[in-house]
Amino acid sequence: MQSHVLFEIAEQFNALGIRWGVGGSNVLAHHGIIDSPRDLDLIVHLYDAKPALERLEQYGTRTRAETSYPFRTKVFQTYIKDDTSIDFMSGFAIEHDQGIYTFLLDEHATMESVRKDGRVIPYTSLEDWYVLYQLIPNKGRKADLIESYWLTNGIDQPELLSRAANQPLPSEVRSRINRFIL
Repeated sequence: MQSHVLFEIAEQFNALGIRWGVGGSNVLAHHGIIDSPRDLDLIVHLYDAKPALERLEQYGTRTRAETSYPFRTKVFQTYIKDDTSIDFMSGFAIEHDQGIYTFLLDEHATMESVRKDGRVIPYTSLEDWYVLYQLIPNKGRKADLIESYWLTNGIDQPELLSRAANQPLPSEVRSRINRFIL
């Protein structure tokens, strides 16, 4: 089960003051959009990549990690702990026909922190993943799921969509974003 791995990582990263957030399908699961994520995606601020990787080297077993087009992430590594695959990303970026979109990990990107068993677990936003899922090959269905969720529950942070629209984006992604911010 991923939850104990997430709790342990949260405890370790938070103790070191690492700026990080849970990303990917765990964000969807956190909002009840999907049931069970297949892996654990950790987004770490580039300045904190070194201490975070040092901690993960002690915590899990590093496996072969490969990136390919369209990913332009500066630091990518995969670890296994128990039965959980952990994808570590720092400087997360995706290239597309209009340029490179960079995930901005700052105080706005991880506004929702959850306390579980005394640990603070920062989740990245649905708004950021809405954009990312449109740029990641074969993940458009997850963007559709987020749209359906917003139609029922509303958007928490439309300013993050506006911020994303200031980066290079394909016109179809920009059009979908504009439906929610205009």
